[in-house]
Amino acid sequence: MINPLRLRRKALLGWVVAALSIPLVMPGISLSGPRSEGRGPGLRLLERNAERLGLDDATLAQMRAVAEAEREQSRALRESQRRERRVLRELMKAPKPDRPVIMNQLDVLGQLETDLRKQRMSGWLDIQALLTPEQREELASLRAEMRERFKEGRRGGRFGKGFGKRFERGFGEDPSGE
Repeated sequence: MINPLRLRRKALLGWVVAALSIPLVMPGISLSGPRSEGRGPGLRLLERNAERLGLDDATLAQMRAVAEAEREQSRALRESQRRERRVLRELMKAPKPDRPVIMNQLDVLGQLETDLRKQRMSGWLDIQALLTPEQREELASLRAEMRERFKEGRRGGRFGKGFGKRFERGFGEDPSGE
């Protein structure tokens, strides 16, 4: 007779091996760190819905130019972040880490993160400034529709009925919710 406990262990081992091999199979995926350097989600949204928003080719070209300039400016900040993270790792490897120096390094990293977020927001604001008030309204409506579709997906759309409830409740808990 087959031992059910042994089958569970094999299944668990399979899942663990699959999860650990994802970075090897798909090196472009990062579970942490900044977003990719491609066009941001805002520009992609605008490009996909250009007709609905009434965007002409000239406006889209201006938006791409703004996004490219923001990307170039952000690239230097991301490189500084990587450099400062390496410094922090080296500080932490010391036989006796120096607390004030490490805390100061964390402040440096925090400031870089703030600068990067401001840079991204500045680029998005520059892109939005190219829109008319009517286009901004339509964009807000479009984003609201996307949020609703996402919520519906969590409630049973894309991932199956009840997936969102399981996700919110937690996978290891009692299905009755008690």
